[in-house]
Amino acid sequence: MSAAEAIRKREMFEEVDRALASLGVQPDAAVRYWVPGRIEVLGKHTDYAGGRSLLCAIERGFCFAAIPRPDDILRMHDAKQKPRSIAHNRLLPPA
Repeated sequence: MSAAEAIRKREMFEEVDRALASLGVQPDAAVRYWVPGRIEVLGKHTDYAGGRSLLCAIERGFCFAAIPRPDDILRMHDAKQKPRSIAHNRLLPPA
């Protein structure tokens, strides 16, 4: 990872922390994740059908934070858009 990307990644996590604080959530209560971007060189739309693909991770990506909730609502807040909420029990079958 380049020094510039390391700085950019740190700034993204700091933005997540500011967004959490604006919602009244202590940033320490969150688990943070970094999801790298990827480039698909060969095999687009074949990997899920059992075919082969060639991809690689890139420095660009996105970060997010997760905080447990006492109910079955999945609430998503984007730093740049309006929040969205859905009941996750309708999306996922019971384990």
